[in-house]
Amino acid sequence: MHDLRQAIRQLQTRPGFSLTVILTLALGVGANTAMFSVVHGVLLRPLPFPEAERLATVWLTYPHWREREVLRQLWDAIPLAYPEYLRLREGTTSYEAVSIYRTDPMALTGVDRPEIVTVGSADDALPTVLGVGPAIGRWFSRTEAAPGGARLAVLTNAFWRTRFGGDAAVLGSSVHLDDRPYTIVGILPERFRFARPNAPAAPDVWIPVGALSLPFDDNNHVFDAIARLRMDTSFARAEEETTLLLRGERPPASRGARVVPRKEQEVAGVRTTLFVLWGAAALILLIASVNVANLLLGRCAEREQEFVVRHALGAGRLRIARQLGVESLLLAVAGGTAGALVAWSGTGALRAALPADLPRLDEIRVDVAVLGFAVAATLLAPLLFGVLPALLAGARATETRLRESGHRITGRGRLQHGLVGVQVALALALLVGAGLLTRSLAELWSVDTGFRRDGLLTFQISLPPTRYETRAAGEAFFARLASALNGSPGVIDVAMSSVLPLSGQSTSSSVWPASYGPERGPKPEVERRVVTPGYFAALGIPLGRGRAFTFADDDAAAPVMLISRAAAGRLWQGRDPLGDRVEMSDRWWTVVGIVEDVRDQTFRSPAQATVYVPSAQWPTATRTLIVRTAVPPLTLRNDMRRIVRKLDPELPITALRSMEQVAAIAVADERFRAGLLGGIAALAAVLAAVGLFGVMSHAVARRTRELGIRMALGAERNRVLRLVLRQAAVTVGAGLAAGVAVAVPASRVLDAFLFGVPRVDLVTYGGTAALMAAVALAAALVPAWRAIRVDPTAALRHE
Repeated sequence: MHDLRQAIRQLQTRPGFSLTVILTLALGVGANTAMFSVVHGVLLRPLPFPEAERLATVWLTYPHWREREVLRQLWDAIPLAYPEYLRLREGTTSYEAVSIYRTDPMALTGVDRPEIVTVGSADDALPTVLGVGPAIGRWFSRTEAAPGGARLAVLTNAFWRTRFGGDAAVLGSSVHLDDRPYTIVGILPERFRFARPNAPAAPDVWIPVGALSLPFDDNNHVFDAIARLRMDTSFARAEEETTLLLRGERPPASRGARVVPRKEQEVAGVRTTLFVLWGAAALILLIASVNVANLLLGRCAEREQEFVVRHALGAGRLRIARQLGVESLLLAVAGGTAGALVAWSGTGALRAALPADLPRLDEIRVDVAVLGFAVAATLLAPLLFGVLPALLAGARATETRLRESGHRITGRGRLQHGLVGVQVALALALLVGAGLLTRSLAELWSVDTGFRRDGLLTFQISLPPTRYETRAAGEAFFARLASALNGSPGVIDVAMSSVLPLSGQSTSSSVWPASYGPERGPKPEVERRVVTPGYFAALGIPLGRGRAFTFADDDAAAPVMLISRAAAGRLWQGRDPLGDRVEMSDRWWTVVGIVEDVRDQTFRSPAQATVYVPSAQWPTATRTLIVRTAVPPLTLRNDMRRIVRKLDPELPITALRSMEQVAAIAVADERFRAGLLGGIAALAAVLAAVGLFGVMSHAVARRTRELGIRMALGAERNRVLRLVLRQAAVTVGAGLAAGVAVAVPASRVLDAFLFGVPRVDLVTYGGTAALMAAVALAAALVPAWRAIRVDPTAALRHE
């Protein structure tokens, strides 16, 4: 207790020093813990199901399709068709249970404000596979889940509480989806969280797969499969058996299967990103620890004479070390406590900043074990560098130490400057990484997508089949909607498409040009877009040759198509495609025009070979409206809702955004990486500057007598200023050189994230080095300025 009281008094005499140490520790512990909480929640925490390590995802593969452009983007992962699922369910010995599921947006109707909800459809075995069933009521039986079975619904806990107030009497009532009633038979527990990997939202309601209006044949590969392995079965063994079952009588090279751990499938796309960012946050903890070490070394140097006097008066080195240990421990506890608060708030901020489609986002929270580890690691710096000087205090003769003036640079001073160099090097490496990602984001955003993004408002509408049963009814509604939108103030043009550019969506078809001759071998695969005649004008897509669609290209006219320049080059290879006929979906289409290429999937994806067909000749129930406006697009959102509600009060609209917002979502991952790494790098630079400031302040204090003598003998203040800054320049220069040496190999981990920027980019390296040098110079200027303001007379009396 005596040591504790003494420690409190010592820290109170230097509140600036104490506060700096505590804040440095808080930032190091908080940043590292918040980032690792994300890593732990997404990558390391087990899935929230019993024995989740036995859950497997089953994919179908077509090895001979790997060279086909569109399917290569799907990683050879093809969903199962319903008959394939039946063969797997009945013939397997590797799985305890197999289930299929899918998710679809559906309109929640029969309520005051219709909206789109995410609906999951599954078979009877999903609770068995996952090991979690309804908390109230029941799931579907095998008969009810079969094609043509009952229309039943099981609600998620959140949807049940939000929409029905958590009333258990809801069982037996109905929920209307796409105007069809589904009888509620169960409520899922709160811990039930299951969704398709990379899906934008988890299902709100689950229905039987048999209630879906789709073909259940071998050609409709639309079901994701999940299975639970038997205790004695490996993933390799399950994949071997699954391949044999799904291949059937086909040749071995024609079809295969992949069986991967469910968790691996969920996190495969984000593992590298999160580990890179956590590594950057770990460097912050290291820099903070080095900074604290430097501060404590400087503080102990200031108290050196105190230690020697106490030693001369009989205090042993261990007694002094114990006193300093209590002081260091007090600082560490305060810093760790503040770091815990930073971690709690930082984790919440990270969750808000993370992309919405990040898997397991709702499982991210501060992990107590991780927090304890980070605090324990940070304790090493205060204890080691706070106690070590006291142990060395009696290493030399007391009389000799008492006579020392203390102005020369000692080994401890060289150690402090070396630690600052380490901080500068690590900070520069982080700044280089952040700079590369920022430049990459700028290059990505400036990519010419082939269409105008400004002045566009977009939203999506899906027509329920119960009210729009015929093709003519759907076309008539869309015609009325286009007419109403065109008559709205501020609207210049209206178009519709089956796929919104930059949405990341893809629809493809197999085609065969007549000029190829008789069909032979696999058909080429191309992207397919269903658009209205005004589509190209609304988006500003130039027409290269031929003509655009007109309203005369209706269902009664001969089928026509436009092709992109990439499609012309890939399929016709120098021949003239205009007038050629193309077989697609058992119909022959005549090529009437060529339009310029559009990067309409992502900014990174090159322009795909694309064919466009008129909406009147390929009707779709779901369409994206694209409205070119004369006013800021988002100001017309309420007008869009009002117009749709006037035409059909039960019809919800979704994804109401400007095209600039759509583009921003397309680069959300890149923006998140650049922003977070940039914030971490900025924090590292600030900590390095604080470390340099502390070391230079200590160096100036130790050299006060020397500097006073120099000025008393006639040295100009500018020479003294250069003398002090030269010492800082040597330290910073060595740190910058080491930082470049570290950044060059370390930046290899960013190769997969860079776009249009070389890994060793001289502009980025030079700019970040100049920025770090400027920050360091600013930190060194204050102690240097103090040095030239030293009064020579007072300095000569300084002891």
